[in-house]
Amino acid sequence: MEIGVSLTCPSALVQTDQAQRAMLRLSVRLLLWLLTMRVCTLQPATAADGTSSSSGSAEAISPRDSLVAFFNSTHGRSWRLSTNWCTAAPICNWYGVTCSPSGDVTALRIRSNNLGGSLPPESFLAALPALTVLDLGVNTIRGTIPAMDALVALQELNMEYNQLSGDRHLDALPLC
Repeated sequence: MEIGVSLTCPSALVQTDQAQRAMLRLSVRLLLWLLTMRVCTLQPATAADGTSSSSGSAEAISPRDSLVAFFNSTHGRSWRLSTNWCTAAPICNWYGVTCSPSGDVTALRIRSNNLGGSLPPESFLAALPALTVLDLGVNTIRGTIPAMDALVALQELNMEYNQLSGDRHLDALPLC
């Protein structure tokens, strides 16, 4: 009768154990990175009573979704200050956002804050019809200035020291 004996070399066990520990450390690092990484996604905005503030129209975009699109297209994760952006906090508590007592966004002041990328399309602005101040000066935003026809209340516009073109849209603005 023959009996098979399998012996495992202790050094092979040590190498396997070290590899498993290295993978575990890598997994933990990845998990920590994912937890600290701010990922901003479009989510339906909810009113104080918990109901959706979306009108249900496929064309309509909520102010929250508009600001999230702005955050993502201007490399929001690289901003110097982005307090409360893309959190459950009301948009009126997001850094640089000012609202009226009724909750309409009236000002977006994110000057000299390391914004990059480009501005989102016109729909970004169409969701902010009460905007009176748009100050995005001294950043590195590139591309074309979107049409601003929807900004009927705009009184102050500052986009100096960026890399923007397309000022033909600015002639139609109702600036004072």
